[in-house]
Amino acid sequence: MKNLKILSLVLMGILFVNCNEAQKKAPKQNVKKTYALLEKPHEEASLFQRLGGEKGVASIVDMVLQKDMQNPELKHLFKRMKDDPQHYQDVRRHAIEFVTAGTGGGGSYTGKDLPSAHKGMQITERQLLLTIDTWMYALDQHNIDVESKKDVLFILYSLKDQVLMK
Repeated sequence: MKNLKILSLVLMGILFVNCNEAQKKAPKQNVKKTYALLEKPHEEASLFQRLGGEKGVASIVDMVLQKDMQNPELKHLFKRMKDDPQHYQDVRRHAIEFVTAGTGGGGSYTGKDLPSAHKGMQITERQLLLTIDTWMYALDQHNIDVESKKDVLFILYSLKDQVLMK
């Protein structure tokens, strides 16, 4: 619960700072230009596209898996993957499918549902937060924009109850 409160405070702080900075940097536009912007239809890229598409998602997933497999507090969760190259490839493929489908990239996820995939792993909230930190690191290393990072963070944290030990 304490971690959840700390995470909430950090997220609120990030949002406050970003909103404050955006207001300082926003160019002063006249009213006509502002209304013209509102009238134009805006097609936003999917999160999948913002993560770099197929290659970007695969590269991010690879980085997350490699860093988590090396993390002293997490590597025991990945022992089977490290010892069995085929299992590693299966988990990697499922992770890429999951992220792709969940971020608007289409395709289908062929793996187990999250509770089944993580059953018996006894994942703690701390371990989940460490993995989320790894995701944020990988996104930084791939020069992913702040809004996309916030979207990924929201998605990852929303999956918490499906991953943690029961």
